[in-house]
Amino acid sequence: MYYVDSACLQDVFTLMLCKFMKSYPKYFLFTLFISTLIFCSTFNETFGQSIELFEFPTEPVLFSSIEDIADIHCKVKNTSTQPVRVWVTMDTSDCFNKHRAYFCWEQCYSYGVTDPRKFSTGKPITIAAGKDTNAFKAYIDPTAIIPEGIAGKSTLSFDFFNDDDPSDRVSARFTFIIGNASSIKEFNAESINIVYNTVLDQLFYTGNASIKSAFLYSPCGSAIDIHSTLSLHGTPNGFYGYRIITEDNKILNGGLLLHR
Repeated sequence: MYYVDSACLQDVFTLMLCKFMKSYPKYFLFTLFISTLIFCSTFNETFGQSIELFEFPTEPVLFSSIEDIADIHCKVKNTSTQPVRVWVTMDTSDCFNKHRAYFCWEQCYSYGVTDPRKFSTGKPITIAAGKDTNAFKAYIDPTAIIPEGIAGKSTLSFDFFNDDDPSDRVSARFTFIIGNASSIKEFNAESINIVYNTVLDQLFYTGNASIKSAFLYSPCGSAIDIHSTLSLHGTPNGFYGYRIITEDNKILNGGLLLHR
């Protein structure tokens, strides 16, 4: 079986139309119309958008657990008649700073990799003509900084683009709501404060909210109960995270710098 490139056929047909127009000038407008159709077809094939996204959420996705890694999937399709090498880049500017984001495309990239082209191990995926792939996955890890997990909202933006023509691209934004979304919005951070007493070398929390639990997290991730008071004698200087939960399940996450 033999295959003929469609672009080659278009070139041959266009040449035939030119000869026809010279031989029969009175059919100039008709020939011009047919030639325009061929040009538009070729233009759309060469310069049109070939990447399409489908089967992905367009609204924020709620993940009730703050102890599990959240993921969102998306299918990517090549709508052209030629194979396309597709790269993916990530923008984390709207990611909650207590969450960690990463994604998979051909391979799973570690936290901090937003543009695989900058790494020798980065690879695009070649999608055959008319085919799709479900290789893309975006992840939010709410336990990367505090092992028990942190509630919050993170939005990730992705660009999918043609390696041969970067202008041939589509974009998508995925919003992860981790934990109780209402508690994130309603909690008044000013109602509770973490106070360091330099004389006693102790931490206290103050405020009028009823506290169910309170933990301080060391740089290595270990949790220290500070439900009442905590002596920091012998504790190294450094940045510490804390997590306070009230009796009505509102959450306050934050950090403090211990410097004596």
